[in-house]
Amino acid sequence: MDPTVLSSLLSALETIYNISVTNAERQKAHEYCEMLKRDRSAPLYGYLLAHKDNKHGDVVRHFGLGLVESAVRYRWTDGSMDQSLKTQIRMHVISLASEGTLSILEEQMFIKEKVARLYVEVAKRQWPGEWDDMDLFLKQMFFKDETRREMALLILRSLCEDICIYDDAVAGLRKKDLRAGLLVIMASELVLKEHYPEGVKGHQNEVTLMVGEAGNDGWTSRLSALLTELLPRCQSESLLPADEKIALAALNTLSSSLDWVITSSVADSSIIPLICQGILSPAVKIRLAAAECYDVIASRVLSDAEKEKIIWPLMDKGGIDMVSKAYQTYAAQILQGDSYLFFQKLVQATVNLGEIQVCGKRNAHTPEGLSKLLRLLYAMSSHPSVLISSIASYFWTTILQHEKFSKDPNVHSFVPPLLELYSGYLAKDFENRRQNDAVYRHFASIDFDSVSEFRAKAAQTFQKAVDVIHLGVPVVPLDAFMWVANKVAEALKTQFPVQVAKDSSAFQAFDGALTLMEVTVSSLKDLINDKSHPQSPQVLGAMNTLLGMLIEYNVNCPVVLDRVVGSLCAFTDMFRLNSTLLFQSLDKLFKTVEYPKANGPENEIKELRRRAANTLVKIGRAIPNTLFPIYGEVESVVQRLIQQNLIWPGEKRALLTFLLVIGFNAEMAHDKKAIFEKVVLPVLNDFQSANLQEALSGPKNFMAFIGAMELSAAASKSLQPQEIEQLQSTIMQRRTQLSWSIETLVSFMKETTSGKDPLKLQLWSSCLGSMLPNLLSTVRCLNAILDSSLWRDLSPDMTSLFSLTAEEKEMLVTGKYPSSAPGPVTVTKLISDLKIWMSIVRDNAYKFLAQVTTLGPMFYSIPSLQVMLEQSLFEHMDLLSNRQIRFLINSAVQPLVLNTPPEF
Repeated sequence: MDPTVLSSLLSALETIYNISVTNAERQKAHEYCEMLKRDRSAPLYGYLLAHKDNKHGDVVRHFGLGLVESAVRYRWTDGSMDQSLKTQIRMHVISLASEGTLSILEEQMFIKEKVARLYVEVAKRQWPGEWDDMDLFLKQMFFKDETRREMALLILRSLCEDICIYDDAVAGLRKKDLRAGLLVIMASELVLKEHYPEGVKGHQNEVTLMVGEAGNDGWTSRLSALLTELLPRCQSESLLPADEKIALAALNTLSSSLDWVITSSVADSSIIPLICQGILSPAVKIRLAAAECYDVIASRVLSDAEKEKIIWPLMDKGGIDMVSKAYQTYAAQILQGDSYLFFQKLVQATVNLGEIQVCGKRNAHTPEGLSKLLRLLYAMSSHPSVLISSIASYFWTTILQHEKFSKDPNVHSFVPPLLELYSGYLAKDFENRRQNDAVYRHFASIDFDSVSEFRAKAAQTFQKAVDVIHLGVPVVPLDAFMWVANKVAEALKTQFPVQVAKDSSAFQAFDGALTLMEVTVSSLKDLINDKSHPQSPQVLGAMNTLLGMLIEYNVNCPVVLDRVVGSLCAFTDMFRLNSTLLFQSLDKLFKTVEYPKANGPENEIKELRRRAANTLVKIGRAIPNTLFPIYGEVESVVQRLIQQNLIWPGEKRALLTFLLVIGFNAEMAHDKKAIFEKVVLPVLNDFQSANLQEALSGPKNFMAFIGAMELSAAASKSLQPQEIEQLQSTIMQRRTQLSWSIETLVSFMKETTSGKDPLKLQLWSSCLGSMLPNLLSTVRCLNAILDSSLWRDLSPDMTSLFSLTAEEKEMLVTGKYPSSAPGPVTVTKLISDLKIWMSIVRDNAYKFLAQVTTLGPMFYSIPSLQVMLEQSLFEHMDLLSNRQIRFLINSAVQPLVLNTPPEF
């Protein structure tokens, strides 16, 4: 070793960390240090720098450890080291670990961990085999003093992690030998003889047989003895710092080994009671480390025999009581930092205990402490933290589906309180609670980095609540349904004004009650269809009673009535068995479809009427056979509403679809062609009417048809509000003829072209000649009018049609078309509405074309189809933006390609 080199190295390090030197000087010093790492004597220099006796600063000592680490990790196998140098490095590492660090309370943790890592890096390369007394050195340090005991535990933990937890590349090369070696040193001689009477086998090529040291008690036993001594002292508020550090190191070492150590070692060493004792410590770091051990045990995959040794004693001999005590101690506190991390880990471990151990697929054992576990998990499910309650909810969906425990009386006793608890989540009042509940807001702020994350988790919690209720109701069907019916009856007594906000607490509670009803009715589908079930008739009767209450419910608030009529489709399964109230339900829906336009805000009335019409479609889709005998009466009501002009175009489309789904899907419908022609042909005739034919004959005519010229002229005038409204009415009437026809035909095709019914395909194919020309002309015109030269003579205000509006951005992000905002109608708004209308029509035209492709050979065999498609879709490609091209490819071209029959 050259003393001048060591002196130069110290000088270089001083330069690197001196803030007053220049960057050039610092760079030169850094290059010198990097160059020295390649020197054969670098490990020796590193040892001298790192050893405490040389009294260097922490930064210098850490660099010295890095020199040794670099040699071990990168030069051990490159041929630059002979055996004597490797032995010398190993002895230096042993010296650093055994006497090279400051006392337990003086030494920095990053120095300790670096020394431990060095020891492990050498061990991974030489133990077992070349370094047979590695474990002996660890034991000697363990029994020497507090400082060396902590170091031994840090080394053992790092060794376990590299070999059994982390995907360490070096450990992977000798994994069998290293794992075998760990099994041997962790277990006692008696346990090894019991499980491996012929020794633990390492790598087959090396034929390493390990039987352990005679009289060896194993590290698991040593850790148990150490924790037995320390944990009682850790229950005191006046915990000595050294005791805390050693207990923490012991628990961390345990957590790195409990997933793979022989379970007999755990059972014989009484580790489980010590872990439970640890989670009650007033020292938060001790609690957190103990909770980690608890989670590792709870998550481990165990055989029935292994569970008998360590899991069932945990549940049956006071362990759950200690876990419950730990939970209750902190459940009412506003936690943060390590205290909250401990709380989360405690909850997660308890959920894992229930999900993985108790509800394991092969488990047939009912632990004595099951009811205590259920009470604890119920309490966890009630915690104000969305994250905590969400974690706990996973257990309930698991146990309620378990083949054995779903029938257990202990589990049944928890269904009523679970329904009470999770029904509260259905109100979706997460945002209100976050705003108004200080405790709830505290946990939301530390659980989530943003409001969007909170809302995403809230949505998951809502779905999990739905799952729990769906699984829980069939366990106690009649009692559960009667309880739900009472909740709905109470909700129906709520007094609402004509206008109510959907995010108000009153409406959210009302909405939650109806969601609870919908989930409950859905969960009882199998029961009401099972005539052998003793409670089936009573449940069916109770459903009829509840439905009657909904039918009789009347309120002047469109938003509330919207929610009620939407819930009626939940009873479609009941209608198959008992159609007593079917007529009344349909009557209520039809009356709602023509709900007076003057009874509330126009946008709310539109949503209400459309909801009622769409609910009819859902019912028709679900029970066409039940409805077909009254098809004539239904049709007459629909025709009356249409002929008397009592409904808007959206409801008209839904009601015609309602007729079509009944007529096409009912098994007893014999003349489907007549129904098809009566419903579809009038729409098709309107789509190919003379005025539309003329409008679609060229871009100029199309611009005039959609009102571009009229809007341009209006933009240069000062029109009165009534004049603007008249202009809007005139333009919208023309536009609606085209957009409604396309959207309605898309709806018809979606409902009737699924499956391979040859009649459906034949009927639609016969319409191809009528549909396709105007459909392709619509796409062609929409693309052609993007030519800016066509708008040159129009008002400059019309150029906004070629920019991406805020509404269109909203549509692209949410996938939903924005509703028209209330407020005075202006010419600027009419121009903006035109842009939105064009986007909607383009979208529906592509959807229409995609549906047409499902007709298969009947579509693809059309003469000159390729030319027609090229002219309509691609003739004006140069005018389309990148976004519009992507939209064209995804919505139109992709279905065209995917649905092409092989012969084409």
